[in-house]
Amino acid sequence: MRTVLLIAAYPFVTHYSVLHQNPWPAMVLLFLIAASVFGEKQKGKKLTRNGLASVAGFAVSGILLFKLMQHYEFAILFFPPVFASLGFLFIFGRTLTPNRTPLITHIALLYHGGTLDPALQRYTYHLTVAWVLLFAFLTVESLCLAFFASLDTWSLYTNGINYLFVLGLMAGDHIVRIWRFKHIKFPGFMGFLRMLKQTDFSSLYKS
Repeated sequence: MRTVLLIAAYPFVTHYSVLHQNPWPAMVLLFLIAASVFGEKQKGKKLTRNGLASVAGFAVSGILLFKLMQHYEFAILFFPPVFASLGFLFIFGRTLTPNRTPLITHIALLYHGGTLDPALQRYTYHLTVAWVLLFAFLTVESLCLAFFASLDTWSLYTNGINYLFVLGLMAGDHIVRIWRFKHIKFPGFMGFLRMLKQTDFSSLYKS
């Protein structure tokens, strides 16, 4: 929960940093997010050699980022929107390759006990494709904004408008399901998140 809250705060803190021409609040939050993710992975485990290497990596990264930002200030903040979109593009896109189950189809199968209405199965496939297209667009858009737009415009889109695109697709999906599949029960948003948490992503990527 702590990591989720930190990630949710990131776009607001980053936009605040841009508006006040001070990159450090966003940088500190980025470091806290990384530390929180690492802490959750290490919870209940002994600090292994890999764990020590990760700690050293965080320290070295922090020093390099400090040196980088002495010269380029906001440059490092251009990376998270691109990497986030690329990450989701990879997660959704790989499940569309041959002999694999599309991500949304997999989640629907989990909820419906392993069987789906053929129309719903086709819909979940096309919905997965829609997410892939959206994240591909957001990746290219974030790169173009970083290179060609003003800092304020970049922040307005990557920390605001892009989230509206995501919410728009989610709202559109909800409307379609109510209109086209009103005879089929669906999980709410929290139910969807629980299904996502139960998903074994490694199994989705096995041929």
